[in-house]
Amino acid sequence: MQKQQEELFKVFFDNQVVGMMKVGAEGQYQHVNKHWSEMIGYSVEELLSMNVKAITHPDDLPRQTLFDCELEEGTRTSYRMEKRYLCKSGDVLWGDLSVTGVYDAQGTMTGMVELILDITEKKAAEKKLAMVEEWQRTLLNASPDIICFKDGAGRWLLANEADLKLFHLEGVDYQGKTDVDLAPYSSFFSATFMNCAATDEKAWTADGISIVEEIISTPDCGEKTYEVIKHPLFYPDGRRKALVVLGRDITARKKAEELLRESEAKFRSLLDSLEHIPIRGYDSQRKVIYWNTASTEVYGFSREEALGCKMEDLIIPEKLQEEIVAAVDSWRMRGAAIPSQKLVLCDRDGNDVPVYSSYIFHQTDTGAKELFCVDIDLRTLHKAEDRLRRLAAAVEQTGETIVITDTDGIIEYVNSAFTAVTGYSRAEVLGKNPRLLNSGEQDAAVYIELWATITRGYTWKGQFVNKKKDGSRFVEAVSISPIVDEVGTIVNFVATKRDITEQLRTEELYRQSQKMEAVGQLAGGIAHDFNNMLAIILGQVEIAFMKTSSNDPQYKRLLEIQVAANRSAELTQQLLGFARKQPSNPQVVNINDEVTTVLQMLKRVIGEHIDLLWRPGEEPLFVSIDSGHLGQILTNLVVNARDAIAGSGTISISTSSCCLDEAYCLRHPESHPGEYVELKINDNGCGMSPEALEKIFEPFFTTKELHRGTGLGLSMVFGLVKQNNGCITVESTLGQGSLFSLLFPRTSKAAQRPQSIENSILVRGTETILVVEDEAALLDITVAMLTEAGYVVLSAQGPREAIRVVEKFNPPVHLLLTDIVMPEMSGVELSAQLEEKRHELKTLFMSGYSQDNLTQHRRKGEDLLQKPFTAHQLTQKIREVLDHE
Repeated sequence: MQKQQEELFKVFFDNQVVGMMKVGAEGQYQHVNKHWSEMIGYSVEELLSMNVKAITHPDDLPRQTLFDCELEEGTRTSYRMEKRYLCKSGDVLWGDLSVTGVYDAQGTMTGMVELILDITEKKAAEKKLAMVEEWQRTLLNASPDIICFKDGAGRWLLANEADLKLFHLEGVDYQGKTDVDLAPYSSFFSATFMNCAATDEKAWTADGISIVEEIISTPDCGEKTYEVIKHPLFYPDGRRKALVVLGRDITARKKAEELLRESEAKFRSLLDSLEHIPIRGYDSQRKVIYWNTASTEVYGFSREEALGCKMEDLIIPEKLQEEIVAAVDSWRMRGAAIPSQKLVLCDRDGNDVPVYSSYIFHQTDTGAKELFCVDIDLRTLHKAEDRLRRLAAAVEQTGETIVITDTDGIIEYVNSAFTAVTGYSRAEVLGKNPRLLNSGEQDAAVYIELWATITRGYTWKGQFVNKKKDGSRFVEAVSISPIVDEVGTIVNFVATKRDITEQLRTEELYRQSQKMEAVGQLAGGIAHDFNNMLAIILGQVEIAFMKTSSNDPQYKRLLEIQVAANRSAELTQQLLGFARKQPSNPQVVNINDEVTTVLQMLKRVIGEHIDLLWRPGEEPLFVSIDSGHLGQILTNLVVNARDAIAGSGTISISTSSCCLDEAYCLRHPESHPGEYVELKINDNGCGMSPEALEKIFEPFFTTKELHRGTGLGLSMVFGLVKQNNGCITVESTLGQGSLFSLLFPRTSKAAQRPQSIENSILVRGTETILVVEDEAALLDITVAMLTEAGYVVLSAQGPREAIRVVEKFNPPVHLLLTDIVMPEMSGVELSAQLEEKRHELKTLFMSGYSQDNLTQHRRKGEDLLQKPFTAHQLTQKIREVLDHE
């Protein structure tokens, strides 16, 4: 019976359609059926020699081992799991495993019975399905659009992450719920859910797919616009099956469309407001669709007149119509481009309009082709080009230096004046820094201030002492400004510079002249009073001489008084010479003879410890000069040279001829081209510093010790040289002596012989003379001289007294001898008043002022007697005036 049962079990075991086996407690196969052998690919014999673990997938082994332990421990008697087996072919077999423990009477597990159902195909299908579902989820969630599927009753079936995020439904179990059901889960969107339900209903009743725009408020107080597509699906019997909802966020697009509309409006407004740039738009039939204001200005047709007209009927000349129409048709039919070109179009009145035309092709959303023409009126461009050419020529030809640099100070342009002033060619300076002109005499702080100013966008003005290519120095007045582009960025610097070297020299000469003028006024005033006193002294001496015999013991004393007075008069002349107010008496003389005459006196002045060398020019050198002035000039220069020599030394005087050219005269504006005689006074004394040289001719400037000099000597020399049409220069170096060079215009005339001095005899007369002088002593001596000469003399100590004298005196008054400058009124005014009363009256003015000082007080052509004067000079001048018809 037992054997029969075993046979039946074996038949049952072997014929199972599932894998079946008995496994020992350690996992050793004890019995396997044929089906399992076929499933796994191993023979029964091979399996019986194997352990279950050998063909179990490593990833499933820990879990099965755990279950087996629980069977052995008795905590469970069976288990079921899905696991993978490693087939002999290398494939993986998925099996649905059921395991039951086999126990003996004592409850000890002796083995296990396992049933295995092949579920490999099922697992593959599940995997594929899971993959498809994953793909679907990925696809749905990857979309930025909201996607939602609802059933026919409006219940949510599936929604992507974008939809859930929009309505704040992340983590909510939404499936199977309607919009009304979901409203409480997102209270902010309650109204939106209700609106969605309403629009869903409209979609069910619409004919086909519905597309609407829905505005959804967001918690951040904003709004989003969605373009929503709702596609209803129905069963064949018409029942509602599902609703597919797709929503795309078009907020940015709507804003872009609005901005585009605004931009197009602004663009059209901009095009319409462009000056001098006509813009014309045409359709494919060459009819005007756009015509801006500039087109009206240039061509004369209003927008209303132009719209709808063909281009060839408006502004295309007849000779160009065929060519242009063909080009437009070629574009319309074949898309051929029209190149930019110069054309001569015409305006409303038929006038030629030269333009440069460019073409823009545009295709609208509807596919319509449009052609836009942008014209540049070359008439305006030609005018602008002409202005630029003139500007460039002006910059190039201006007398001022123009330099343009980049922002690093590298020279990009210089004009012709730069080359003329500096001596550098363009090729030598382009790409270089302007510091190549640096003389080293400029304070570095000036450059720091300059760069700080111009880099802040301001203009810097100042002066530079620069160096030319030949090494010579020159002074420039400079203005440097930044050049900015249309956005205000500095792109270049431009320097406008003017060589003011000669101007500064001239200004310095003018300042010197002003100083001399001021001191001259002082000197003239002193000379006036001094001359009055000298006139009294000399007049009294002459009267005394007339009454004293040469044998008289007092005669010698009178001579000494006369000599002293004459010396004082010479001092006055020197004072006036210093101020350039001394009357000059130039004569043509041989300068060599004049210097020789002064030499003996000069040798006594300098002393025996200094050698005085005289080197006259070989030929006679004639100049027109006041001999007295020349003596004063030489005396002052030689005395200064003597004082500059400590101990023994040498002073040399030389003469020569020279010719001044234009170049020399440019450096010395006070001179003129021509033949000159040069007089040089050279010494080997202590010399002078550059600072002293700058002030050497200034009044009261001296380098001598206190009480050794007045500072007037060289100022007087300067004045006398100028008064005799000469010029003076000086060269000196500390420790190496000084050289004074005097230049006087050379003349070819023979030297004049000095006239003999007439004897001091009175020129007599019998006419009536009115003498007016506010200085009582001078008035008395003048009256005495004239009385001695035989004249009838009336006197007055002032103008008002003179008028009273004339009114009381009935006989004719033949001559008015009057001082010019008086307190009550001037001599000129007195003369005018008396001439109205006495038409026969003649006038002779006298004054201690120089003629230059009296310019504003005299009438042109009036005679003047300079104080001090001798009796002979007085009576001779009176005789000349009385005898003149």
